[in-house]
Amino acid sequence: FADGKEHRIEFNSICTALTNFFVDDISIDAIVPICPPFGACCLPNGSCVSLPEANCLAMNGLYRGDGTACVANTVNQGGFEDGPNGPAWVESSTNFGTPVCSLAACGNGDGTGPRTGTYWAFFGGTALTEEGAVQQSVTIPLGAATLDFYLEMPTASGNAADFLEVTIDGLQVFEKLGNSAPFVGYQLVSVPLGAFANNGVHALRFHSITSASRTSGPPSNTVFFVDDVSIGSCP
Repeated sequence: FADGKEHRIEFNSICTALTNFFVDDISIDAIVPICPPFGACCLPNGSCVSLPEANCLAMNGLYRGDGTACVANTVNQGGFEDGPNGPAWVESSTNFGTPVCSLAACGNGDGTGPRTGTYWAFFGGTALTEEGAVQQSVTIPLGAATLDFYLEMPTASGNAADFLEVTIDGLQVFEKLGNSAPFVGYQLVSVPLGAFANNGVHALRFHSITSASRTSGPPSNTVFFVDDVSIGSCP
């Protein structure tokens, strides 16, 4: 009967002896479907669509969280493909002038080199004390869930004084130390943006200091690789 049309409702009774029937507060209640929350879903083809989590996972997608929106990457040259001292990043290095490298200029540092393209950010990798940084101003849109980047740490000195940190407006949001276990092969790092996702302009900085000291074993220098930085729906 729930067809949007008008229908007649009758209450009929046949009473015998002293039988009584009372009827009150008659209503027809609508059945309201309970919809699951939607969020940004990164599909294997690189596109982003808004879906419930279950639907996203059924399509082999990466679900970015309830209420997240599909937004374009706002990091300029997140893959560093404009090369050393390009216009997108402010770059500095104690010994090399810039951390942005190619295989031809820097070698592979006992690791992969760039994750994609020709260039990547290469921090450390010298017997001298080295401080390097790349920084840019970036708009973090409403609905952006995470800062995403790919990290590789081919060698480690074992010295906790060696570090790579990520800051937004000078506040540290990520840190990797030189006493961590090294790994070859890039790993995705996703940092929640929280209150930074306010459609404002923020200072994004990758900063590292490494030294030649090692806690034990043969000489080794800490090396951090960073590539494919993004703030958007899909890393």
